[in-house]
Parts: sequence; C-alpha cells; structure tokens
Amino acid sequence: MRFKFKLVGFVFALFLAVTAILQSAEARTLKEIRESGFIRICTRTPESSPLGIIDANGIWRGYDQELANRLAADLGVRLESVHVAPSARIAVLDNDEVDIMLDYLTQTRERDIAVDFAAPYMKVFLGVVSPKSAPLTSEDELIGKRLVVVKGTTAFKYLQEHYLHKVEIIEAATFPEAFEILARGEANGLADGNIVLIPWAHEHPDFVAGITKFGRMEVIAPAVRKGNVSLLLWLNDEIIALGKERFFSRIFETTLRKKFGEEARVEDFATDW
Repeated sequence: MRFKFKLVGFVFALFLAVTAILQSAEARTLKEIRESGFIRICTRTPESSPLGIIDANGIWRGYDQELANRLAADLGVRLESVHVAPSARIAVLDNDEVDIMLDYLTQTRERDIAVDFAAPYMKVFLGVVSPKSAPLTSEDELIGKRLVVVKGTTAFKYLQEHYLHKVEIIEAATFPEAFEILARGEANGLADGNIVLIPWAHEHPDFVAGITKFGRMEVIAPAVRKGNVSLLLWLNDEIIALGKERFFSRIFETTLRKKFGEEARVEDFATDW
C-alpha cells in the first residue's frame, strides 16, 4: 500500500512538472504582451544582411526592423529585438522565445504547418549572385555549377527539390559565411532571395546579380506560434492597415532604395494594399 501511494504521488508530481513545462512554453497572448510592457520580435541583424542602413547614431534601420519598431509602437509596448540563425527561426518561435517572427521569413507550405502567418509585407523571388568575371545570367547556366546557399532558407529547400543532382550545393550556416565562400572563389554563385542579393551586389562591384527572378514568386510574412489566435488576428489587421497607408513603400524608399538602385520598382518588393 505504501508503494502504491508513493507511485501515485510520483505520477502526480510528474504530471504537475510536465504541466508546468507545457504552460511555461505557451505563446504569450496579445493581452499578456500588452500587460508585460514589451514584445519580442525577431529581425535580421546588420551584420548578416545588406537589407538596411546604420544611421548617424549607430542605429540599425532595416526594412523589417522598421516594421518591428512600428508594431511595438502601435501596441504601446517596448521592443526587444531578437536575432537568430535562419535555420533556427521556426524553433525559437515554437519554443516561445519570440512573440513575432519577421527576419524575412518566406511563407511556404511546410512552414504553414509549423507556424501561423499573418498578411505579407514583402514579395520575393529567388536570385543568384556571381563574379562579374564569370556571371551566371540564366537558370540554364546553373547546371553543373557549385552554388553556396544558407541552410534553412527557402533557396536551400528549392535547390534540394529542383536541382539536387544538377548542381553542387555548398551549405553555409550563415549569410556572412556564404558570402565569404563566394568571395574566396569556392563557388560559382550564391543563391538566395533577390531582396538580399540585389543590394549585396550593389555594394560589391566585383559581383553581379545576374539572375534576379527564378522559381515562383513568394511572399514574406510575419509569423506567430501556431494557435496564438489573439496575436495573429491583431497582427493581420495591423499589416493590412499599414499597407493601406503605404507604410511598406515608405520604408523601402528610406532603407532599401539606395541599395537596390533607381531602376528597382518598389511595387516589385513592397506589399501595399
């Protein structure tokens, strides 16, 4: 009998422990975020992306960072910016380490299963940058080439699905590593979203974004943890409202225009409603 009570007590204690863990891992609701006074949003860092500028005060002014600033302001809370490797974006959201994932997360069928996406805030195609001395200018020229790509990105998955035995895929953990591999001449090109590659090529005159549109057009959208309905509904309405006031066109002009060049059309990238 004593053993039975001990066993029951152990099971009950285990149940409480598991319940506590599950509860602690629950996503924060919109109400909880407002009451806490802060929101955690994942954005791309200046070190890992050419998408933005450092202003005179040393503050990062990236496209998704400006969106994060606006979301926090409209919620009336303090922003805590979080930065992770591209391959960890879904995991940190699922583990409730962030409330909203920006960080140029492309919406895909696979990710739709893992997270909940709000309305999109950017459009993107895949692209390839290559040395100006040996430019890649069409998809046909990719066959047999060595392409470096960041693991966990849409480009990585696309190449695995459509070019697995047609090109040699060189995996990189981060964008700086991928760019370094290309700069050292260890790859014929680097594949990623055109919104990353076009500005990078503008800043590196020895390279060219010879391919700016291949694959299908995708959208980049903010994501929340699966089932976080209250935050998702607010976020969706917020993105649509910002689009109607042409917020995304404005931040494209202030953070990206110089990097994309005057020939770039804002409507090819920003999703105003």
